[in-house]
Amino acid sequence: ADHRGLAAGELPRFAQVRNDHGNEEAYEWEIQRVMLPEGGYGVVCYFNDITPRHRAERALVESEERVRLATAATGVGIWEWNVITNTVWWDEPMFHIYGIPPRPDGMVQYEDWRRAVLPEDLAENLKILEETVSKGGSSARSFRIRRRSDGAVRHVECVETTRVNAQGQVEWVVGTNLDVTERKLAAEALVANAKQLTEADRRKDEFLAMLAHELRNPLAPMRNMTEVLKTATLNEEEKQNS
Repeated sequence: ADHRGLAAGELPRFAQVRNDHGNEEAYEWEIQRVMLPEGGYGVVCYFNDITPRHRAERALVESEERVRLATAATGVGIWEWNVITNTVWWDEPMFHIYGIPPRPDGMVQYEDWRRAVLPEDLAENLKILEETVSKGGSSARSFRIRRRSDGAVRHVECVETTRVNAQGQVEWVVGTNLDVTERKLAAEALVANAKQLTEADRRKDEFLAMLAHELRNPLAPMRNMTEVLKTATLNEEEKQNS
């Protein structure tokens, strides 16, 4: 490795655990060729301690891996849209949500999303996106798509936030998509069941009220007859006792 580095003029970075305190440190080597006083050539090696940067890069990789695992487990898709170049990137769950075969580089056309959204939901979502880009900040939306693979209509919830460039312009919109179709259908089913129960209770109350009304008149003669029979019985007992 040393000879390859000398030939190339530099050596790549390396990281190793220190024997004295057990911490990992990272360095970059830089080798420069110099002329010695006696006319010969030699080399000077420079070591640049890049441990903080190495740790930050590793932490970023680990964080991105945790996010990837979390999104894969929950089915959340992540997308990035460069509003200046109009380029869009999707992760693998996004392709799954929209029923589009994943692409190795993750690049898609903006129209891939636009064509998937149902026309009756598109205008409102475009308006929200335009306001988010113009004002910055974050936004949340919900819409329906027609999945390309099987034509099924799916309910999607979306949140996004903007990132600005060095000039303070909104350059990126980064967001997530989540397919909530099953949850949406379950909630609608609960509402429908609740309405059915309410309607059943209303009909039951109406029936009982009608029944009470209908029975009110027949019960009155029956009560009168009971009183007559009771009076006749008392009179007969009085006669027998006299």
